[in-house]
Amino acid sequence: MKIFSAHRKKLEPRRRYGGREFRSKVKSAANYKRVFTTYNQGFTEKVFSAVGLRSKFWRWVGLVVLVVILYYLIISSRFVVAQIQVSGNTQVSTQQIQDTINEYATHRLFLIKKGYMIFMTRGRIRDMLIEKIPTIKEVVEYKRTWPNSIELKIKERTPGFVLKSNEKYFLVDDEGIVVKQIDVAGNLLVVEDSVEESFASQESLPNTKLAPFIISMNQAWPSKLTSGVVLVKFPGKESNEVQFVSTEGWAVFFDINRSAAQQLDSLVLLLSTQIPTKDRVNLAYIDLRLSKWAYYCFKGSVCEQTEQPAE
Repeated sequence: MKIFSAHRKKLEPRRRYGGREFRSKVKSAANYKRVFTTYNQGFTEKVFSAVGLRSKFWRWVGLVVLVVILYYLIISSRFVVAQIQVSGNTQVSTQQIQDTINEYATHRLFLIKKGYMIFMTRGRIRDMLIEKIPTIKEVVEYKRTWPNSIELKIKERTPGFVLKSNEKYFLVDDEGIVVKQIDVAGNLLVVEDSVEESFASQESLPNTKLAPFIISMNQAWPSKLTSGVVLVKFPGKESNEVQFVSTEGWAVFFDINRSAAQQLDSLVLLLSTQIPTKDRVNLAYIDLRLSKWAYYCFKGSVCEQTEQPAE
């Protein structure tokens, strides 16, 4: 039997595709829309998909990595600073610096130890040391060696003098920075504020010329005069004058806006030409604040009673 017999005739295209039934099928097919079924992902699935962990294998790998990281951050001390090498220190002991860093390292931030090597940056070490030990001025060199060792070289502040105000003593460096409050002056020069004012640690003296002038004059004084300096006074933070009191009892008023060396030379010249050594026991003060004139006054005279500028 032939499937395709010769006696069957082909339908004309018009009769085949022009029927009502065929046109209705085409019309319904044109309006057909495929329905897509969406898969509702949970929060966890979305998170895993966002980080590229769609398969269970990579999810387990990620979980293991996370556990390892949390172990070293929270529990283990493998990467917590343990060895500290310090150089450049003369006023502050190495042990004090090590103890300060170790104390900081034991604290935690959201369960994570602050002493973890990643967090022990040069800036963080610097700020912490300056806050806890004001004598330290800067961390000039810093090196981290994994897993738990750091090396640092510090620069300390140069002591200038001891400032006395309201019966309190403050250490001031050579740049005019109030380093910290201290109990005793020690061997440093005492500079007394005649005005009752308050001072704070890390405060800069308003008059930036005050500290350098006092230090410069105090260093040059012994090479010019046999009598020493027992005390320095100034009338307030923003003062432009200072009073040096000698061991012989007489005082000198200086202008800090003028050269310390020139004023000291003027003092030596005045003492050698106008005030003999035998008369200095009665000398009250010498005033060198004016650039072209110098005044001196003896004890018991009218000038001593009316002119005591820095008292």
